[in-house]
Amino acid sequence: VSGTLPVEGERIDCAGWSFEVVDLDGRRIDKVLATRMTPEQIADSSYDT
Repeated sequence: VSGTLPVEGERIDCAGWSFEVVDLDGRRIDKVLATRMTPEQIADSSYDT
């Protein structure tokens, strides 16, 4: 999305979901953790990364 290579632990929130890079294999994303955000997290502007 941002045009840069992600690092482990990097998170992006989009459309009510939080996606976190869990594992990299060189320049490839190996594992992603997708978590549905609660309405409170969506409404909380401090939840942004």
